[in-house]
Amino acid sequence: MKGPVSFGSWGAEPISDKLAYIQWVHDHKIPVEVYAVDAGWYGASVGAEDDPTNSWWKNRGDWFPSPVYYPNGIKPLGDALKAAGLGFSLWIEPESAMQDTKIVKEHPDWFFRQIPRASYQQWPFPYGTLITNLGNPEAREGITKMISSLVSDFGITWYRQDFNTRPEHFWELADTPDRVGMAEIRHIEGLYRMWDDLLTLHPGLHIDNCASGGRRLDIEMMSRSFVVWRSDYGYQDTLAEQAQTQALAYWVPQNMGLESYSDTEPWKESGPYSTSKNIYRMRLAYDVGYGVAYGVIPGAAGIHNEAWVAWIKRAIGEYREVQPYFLGDFYPLLSYSLSSETWTAWQWNRPEHKDGLAIVLRRPQSPFPVMPLGLRHLDPNAIYAVEVRTTYEKGLIKHMKGSDLAQMQIQLPKAPDSILVFYRQTAAGVFHGKPEGNIVTSGK
Repeated sequence: MKGPVSFGSWGAEPISDKLAYIQWVHDHKIPVEVYAVDAGWYGASVGAEDDPTNSWWKNRGDWFPSPVYYPNGIKPLGDALKAAGLGFSLWIEPESAMQDTKIVKEHPDWFFRQIPRASYQQWPFPYGTLITNLGNPEAREGITKMISSLVSDFGITWYRQDFNTRPEHFWELADTPDRVGMAEIRHIEGLYRMWDDLLTLHPGLHIDNCASGGRRLDIEMMSRSFVVWRSDYGYQDTLAEQAQTQALAYWVPQNMGLESYSDTEPWKESGPYSTSKNIYRMRLAYDVGYGVAYGVIPGAAGIHNEAWVAWIKRAIGEYREVQPYFLGDFYPLLSYSLSSETWTAWQWNRPEHKDGLAIVLRRPQSPFPVMPLGLRHLDPNAIYAVEVRTTYEKGLIKHMKGSDLAQMQIQLPKAPDSILVFYRQTAAGVFHGKPEGNIVTSGK
């Protein structure tokens, strides 16, 4: 399946701000599909992710809308998204809860017993964190019912399940000496069953497998879900973003990147915006799904820059054009590297359509202006229609013999910079003359 083109915001902020933002996006026809609400929407959570007052993680287990931020509940948000034609993703962490929260007080038998305080010294969250025992049928059924109710009541179309606590000590404490590993096995079986039940109860529901960003990428989880948040690291690190795409594409095709503007805010500048650096930052995260960070759509930051709005619409529009290619066969055209002095090049080939796409990225410190592309799985005797696109303007269609296309070289004078190469086998057309622009002859 294709992933969503998503945008979103933090959970602990007034619903009025969210509704205004959604209306702004709808009115400006930004081509996004799913709005995601992250943690902090529940209980007594206060402030941003790192706010120490009453943080999001301290309220896990109070799975009801914050009366401060959502005085009339979250249903009005789901209704507004449905009216705007947008999907709704909501963050929940049902396998973790804090000791004194509502669900633990009402159902203490749903949780593994507390582990010793000393065991928490190396954990991300302190003493008082509990783990749900999904191997307990009553607990699994109760948690499933709770999530199902939230899906129905709020209008959730993408259920985002996170998991931020290390469970091994709870499982070890629950095992008997002659049944080591059984608590873990039963819990994971219960997790799969819970997801199966949710997908049965809500046809069309999508599950976002988060788990602190990419910590549960096993076959069973992937068969039931999509990896929207593939890592908690990398969205301000353009090299890490590229490395994640290349490393995961081999075996986790259903994952998505996020454009990399976390360390810069070009929409606050006067432009022009179609610089090689800006386009490079958008293209380096293209994958089966695509995330647009808070602030990049300027209504989120209260910045009404119409020129940037027009530019980001074109940028997302290009992604929507290339998205279908990412379900094709993946070929890295260069070795995996985290060096800023190299290039990155990937190919997605669709044999059933006899076409494909290559994304070529010259990294910021690369001293090399030319790179051999080395496209794979081309018919050397066939004729291909080829478009080489540097900006968001479509390039001229050239016709090339497969043997020549396979040996084509790409020239990018600036660093960083990027280029897209579209190719499609065709029965008509003959290539005449030398390639132009960013195509360099093979040197034969």
